[in-house]
Amino acid sequence: MYLHIGKNCVINDDKVIGVFCLESIEETPEYQRLYEKLVNEKRLEDISGSQKNSFILTEEKGYISGIGTNTMKKRRIV
Repeated sequence: MYLHIGKNCVINDDKVIGVFCLESIEETPEYQRLYEKLVNEKRLEDISGSQKNSFILTEEKGYISGIGTNTMKKRRIV
């Protein structure tokens, strides 16, 4: 199955490690280290526009999306 994460971006949900609410994790040292690592490796894609709601981590890269985690659960595409 696939997951629509916003801005016409669809990812394979088999590759998703986790979908996280940014408000809950953005101040944690773990997220900050991971964020910095992904930015330095050019493996972070920000598709959020102006409103950052969720962080999606896959096997290949990380995404910042404007779609909330609850809404994203409803966006799985078979």
